[in-house]
Amino acid sequence: MQVVSGMFGREKVYYRAPEVEKVLVEMKTFIDWLRFFQKEVTLQDLVDKYFAFLEMG
Repeated sequence: MQVVSGMFGREKVYYRAPEVEKVLVEMKTFIDWLRFFQKEVTLQDLVDKYFAFLEMG
């Protein structure tokens, strides 16, 4: 999956999802990173921290 903008032939890719084979590893890495900062995790915490995690990646 990709997030893309621009005219055909001049597209700009803003985000590219990891390959299916890497998703479980990426999810584990993210959850480990999140738990490093706090013990209890809410859904809002996951959403907020996930976007921060993407910015770092």
